[in-house]
Amino acid sequence: MNYIALIKKTLRGVNTIGKMVFRAFYEIPVRTYKRHICPSINEFTHDFSFQYSPESFYPAIMRKNPGKARKVYERVVDFDDQMLPMLRWYDQRYWPVTIAQYGLLNYNFYLTYKEDKYKNLCIRVCDWFVDNISDKGMWEHHIKYDCQVVGEYILPPYGSAMVQGEAISVLVRGYHLTQNEKYLKCAERALEPYQTTVADGGVLDFFMGLPFYEEYPSKTPSLVLNGFMFSLFGLYDLSCMDGFGCDTAKRLFEQGLNTLKKVLPMYEGGYCSRYDLAYITAAPRKGHMDPFYHPIHVNQLIAMNSIHPAKVFEYYIQEWK
Repeated sequence: MNYIALIKKTLRGVNTIGKMVFRAFYEIPVRTYKRHICPSINEFTHDFSFQYSPESFYPAIMRKNPGKARKVYERVVDFDDQMLPMLRWYDQRYWPVTIAQYGLLNYNFYLTYKEDKYKNLCIRVCDWFVDNISDKGMWEHHIKYDCQVVGEYILPPYGSAMVQGEAISVLVRGYHLTQNEKYLKCAERALEPYQTTVADGGVLDFFMGLPFYEEYPSKTPSLVLNGFMFSLFGLYDLSCMDGFGCDTAKRLFEQGLNTLKKVLPMYEGGYCSRYDLAYITAAPRKGHMDPFYHPIHVNQLIAMNSIHPAKVFEYYIQEWK
């Protein structure tokens, strides 16, 4: 009898059972909780045949059930006279990432239901981003933020690579809906923070010499996985447009894609993928593994693999699904 093979088989079985127990007692309850406070990013089903494009559904964002989304939004936001969401718990009520995800949510609903009300809401979001971009090409945050990932405060004003990416993605989709080039011109301006280091007020940092676009521009790199991938989708979307910074967007996307392929194994956490790499950059902090973000990572990797197939993406799609 091959004892080594038997031991490996036994360990794989134990790991599988461990994952099942984890999902039953932690992952499923957390998913249920999150569904009631985050109506946009809660698409937990996986479509392994999904093909990403700048006109496609946006990954990890709801595609159906606008009634449920509305009910959840009403628990956490107020809507202004343009039906744009305003968060209740921050002094800065127009929170850029909430607005970006609201635009992408309504774009997805428009693709599903073909109703103009969703198209119009997406366009209003695009107009908000055009009207509120800063001189530095960012949608700024103006409150002190407690970045618990690395245990430090981020002082205003600051941006976020996740916001930059999601805003560019909704602006490109707004262009496809309207053919109005003002959205692409705005998206081109949003490339500047990708080329400006965190120390100089941008969202670019480096990890092991590799460029990384930071969701949280903290002094200690936090290296949040989902925010990084959302930032890459925006770059890819703009890279597909003729002109309007497409060459720069392509270069930045390819740099980030190379980073993603090299660092992705570091997000393996056993039963659950890691949210960040603080266990490396901010030791002895352990970082955290959030089961809410785990299926988001899978959906993002499915989309990324459809753009640029890679063995490392395929491996972790299968490992984490």
